This record gives sequence, structure tokens and C-alpha cells, in this order.
Amino acid sequence: MKVAIVGDYPLNLNIVIGGVEALNCNLVEGLCKLDDLEIHVITCKSQIKKSYTVFNKPIVIHYLSGQKRFGNITLGLFDRRIIRKKIEEIAPDVINSHDHGRYTYAALQTNYPTVVTISTILSESSKFEKSLVDILIRKIIAAFIERRCLKIAKDIIIISPHVENKISSKTNATFHYVPNSVKDEFFRLRNKEEENRILFAGRVIPLKGIHVLLKAVEMIRKKYPNIKLYIAGAIQNINYYNKLRNFVEINNLYGNVEFLGLLNESQLMDEYAKCEILVLPSFHETFSMVVAQAMAAGKAIIATKEGGLLIENNRTGLLVECGDIKGLAEKIVQFLNDDNLRYKMGKNAKQEALKRFKSEMIARKTYEVYQEILNRQKV
Repeated sequence: MKVAIVGDYPLNLNIVIGGVEALNCNLVEGLCKLDDLEIHVITCKSQIKKSYTVFNKPIVIHYLSGQKRFGNITLGLFDRRIIRKKIEEIAPDVINSHDHGRYTYAALQTNYPTVVTISTILSESSKFEKSLVDILIRKIIAAFIERRCLKIAKDIIIISPHVENKISSKTNATFHYVPNSVKDEFFRLRNKEEENRILFAGRVIPLKGIHVLLKAVEMIRKKYPNIKLYIAGAIQNINYYNKLRNFVEINNLYGNVEFLGLLNESQLMDEYAKCEILVLPSFHETFSMVVAQAMAAGKAIIATKEGGLLIENNRTGLLVECGDIKGLAEKIVQFLNDDNLRYKMGKNAKQEALKRFKSEMIARKTYEVYQEILNRQKV
């Protein structure tokens, strides 16, 4: 079977930015373990000056030079054109596109059987955009593409029941439930936790609620003066980042907060190993890869009810309301005060992750979706 994975994919496999790149990397890694598959990855990025192809049997990665300017305003017209052309060259048996932007729009404009994996709901995430430009792009232009893709898609992979609830009224597609997978290395991480060490992992954007976490850390610093928060992730909103840095400066938190920036995979795993608690104060998630990774690593987790969709409260982690600074501070203190509670919930989380997120199991489920779609084509 020849499969085209169409979506965001890292230029450097050791540096993964965002959940969709992680999803695709993990899926490809799992599919490689199955027999009789020829896997083509198609990704399109504006920073690529000239298109090129990497051959690593059974994987072929096609890096396409994307549109440098006005991509959103033109509905990704140039990118969609070159993505479609590459798909036609490959002539896959089935396409698995990711999210409902230019990749999926391009895939659905071909005649090849296509299943769409949805990990972002623009109508939800766009609520947290502040600038007029972002609102125009995400709430109007991108939302149009989202509606169009959902309308014409015939098969959709949903990564969580939350996604189904949000899109079921917008599409007549057949749903296939397949969660994201986690790299096997996270399951094998040795615990090297350091006292009072907290980790946030994710993009530095308002949606992730890092400002709420900083305020919680400021609240509990008097009781735990040596508390240390490490923020690992790409800075994708410089204005928001500057506001966070300003809060750190005004409240003299330099000794308690460190911005690590974008880490490579081994560096990120080391941060998971050393933290006592993983905290995700996000205002919206469909499937949090960092929570799944922390579960696989057997870590104590605190997340909001929007960000902790994978967590069972008081069994595999602790949940808190979005924006609840005092509640978040109390949950952090609860874990810091009780080693046994942290270890117990971390152990429960790992056992749950082993049942749900192993890469080979998820790859097998995804492959079965491909087969189902192809069998339907033969009828």
C-alpha cells in the first residue's frame, strides 16, 4: 500500500514544533514497523528555499518550498497547487491529510481516497487571538477553509471525543477514532526528578495560559522560595512573551522562572525526566501531546479541564478550571507536599498511556482505517 501523509513535518527530526508535527512523526515511526507499506510524507514550508526529497526506505519525505507572502489571504493557492502536483506524481493508494487547512484542501481536490486527521479546531482556538490581523486570518479566511474541508470530507480520524463533539454538526463524514501516539522513548525515561521543579512544555502563545501559571508560581513562592518553573517551547507570539518577561521582572521571579526556548527531542526528554510536575494551564486543547508524553513518562500532571482531556481527575492527574490562579496554586502545593501522591498518580498515568498511546498500536489502528477506506472503494 502506498500512503501519502500530507501535513506539517519537521525539517529537523530532532526539533519538533507543535502537536501536528509530533503527531505525524510518531505516526510515520509506527507505520514503518508494519509490512508492505510505502510511505510518502509531503510537507510545505515557506522557509524552504528550494524543494527537495529525502529517501529513507520505506519513507520518502518531500519538502516543498512554500509561499513566502500572502499565503493566508490567497487561501494557500500556491501551496495547494504544488501539494496537489506532488500527490499526482506519487499517485498514492490513500492520502492521510492533517488538519483542515491547505494540506487537506489540496488533498480533497484530488481524486485519491483521503482521510483527514483533525487535531485543531479553528473555531475554538481563534477565540484567543487578539490582533486584528490574526482575527482576520484565523476567524474569517482559515475558518472558511475549515468549513469547506469538513463539508466535502468523506472520512475523518478524530483523536478525542472532544473533537467529535465540536465538529459532528458540521460534516457528514464517517468518523474513525484513533488517538495520537507517543514515542517509545518517553515510556523508557528514567525518573531524575529534582525537588520543586515544574515543567511547562508547549508553544508560547496566550492560548496556553502561561500567564496563569506564572501568577500561581508567584503566589506559592513565599512557601516554596526555591520553586523553579521551566518553560520549554517555541516563542510564537513575541508580544505575549514580552508580557510574560515583564511579569517576571516586576515580581522579581528571575530565580524562579526560566524560559528554555525551543528544545530538541533529547533536551525535552531530559526536562520531563527532571521535573516533579508537568503543568498545562491551557484554555483549549483537542489532544495534548505534552500531557500524553508526561503520562508515558509516569509524571504527576496538573492541567485545566480544557487541556487535560486525557486525564482522569484524582487518578491519573489533577484538573483545575481554566484561568483559576488560586486553584492552580493549590494543586501545585498539593503535589509538592505529597511525594506518595505524585508517584501514585504518575504510575496510574503511565499504565493508562501504555494502554492507549503506544506507537505500534496506533499505527495498526490507522492502517486499518486505510484498509477500510480502500475496501469501500472496491465495492
